[in-house]
Amino acid sequence: MTERCIAVSTSSQNLPKTLYRKSGKFCDTILVSIFYTKQMKWSAKSNSREHRRFQLERMMLFSDAVFAIVITLMVIEIKVPDIMEVGRLNKEQLYEHLINLLPHLLGYIVSFLMIGLFWIDHHRAFGYVINYDKGLIWNNLFLLMVIGLLPFTAALGAEFGYLTEAFMIYSLNLALIAFINFLLWLKISNPKRNLSTGLENKNLRKFLRMKSFIIACIFLISALMCMSNANFLLWTGRFIFFLIFPAIAILKRAYSIGPSVF
Repeated sequence: MTERCIAVSTSSQNLPKTLYRKSGKFCDTILVSIFYTKQMKWSAKSNSREHRRFQLERMMLFSDAVFAIVITLMVIEIKVPDIMEVGRLNKEQLYEHLINLLPHLLGYIVSFLMIGLFWIDHHRAFGYVINYDKGLIWNNLFLLMVIGLLPFTAALGAEFGYLTEAFMIYSLNLALIAFINFLLWLKISNPKRNLSTGLENKNLRKFLRMKSFIIACIFLISALMCMSNANFLLWTGRFIFFLIFPAIAILKRAYSIGPSVF
C-alpha cells in the first residue's frame, strides 16, 4: 500500500489518469482531495481578486459620475436671455446680456480647470490602487461631498464677485477639496496599508503628497487674503491660483520627478 502511494504521488504529470485507477483507491482518494483542495484555494484567491477589482471599479465609476455631474451643474448656471421677460432681443440687448454673463463664464472656466486638475489627480491616484479599506472609501466619499459643493460656491463667487466674502467661500471650498485629496494620497501612498502598487519610489511618494499639500495651502492663502483690507492683497488672492503650476514644476525638480508625472 505504501509503495502504491509513493508511485502514485510521484507521477504528478499523469495525475488525472492516475486519479481514476481502479486499484489503490485509498491513495487515489487522498490525491483527489489534495488536488481539489488546491483548486478551491486557487479559485478562492482568484474570486477575491476579482471582487476587489469589481469594487474598485464601482468606486471609480461613481467618482467619475460625480465629477461629470458637478461640471454639468456649473454650466447650467450660464443662462440665455429669457424671451418672455424682455420680448424680442435686438443686437444691443444681446451684447449687453453676454457682457453681464462674463463673470459666470469666467467662473465656469476657472472652476472647470480646477475640477479638471482634481479629476486628473484622482484618476492618477486610483491608477495605483489595487486594494481598499474603510478609510479609503470614506476619504473618497468626503472628497466627492465637498466637490459637490463647487457649483454653489462657484455661482456665489460669480454672482457676487465684488464681495470678498463670496470669493473667500469659493477659495475655502477649493482648499477643503485639496486638503481631503492630500489625506487620500497619504492613505494610498502608505506602504503599511497595502493599498497600492507602483509607488515604491520614495521620492515619487513624497512628491505626490507634497504636491497635494501645497495646492491646499495655496487655496487657503487665497481665502485668508480675502480677509485683508488692503486692495493689493485682495486682488493678489484672486489670482494666486496660478502659482499652482510653477509650484508643481519646482517640486518636480526638487524630487527629481520626470515630466510624465503631473
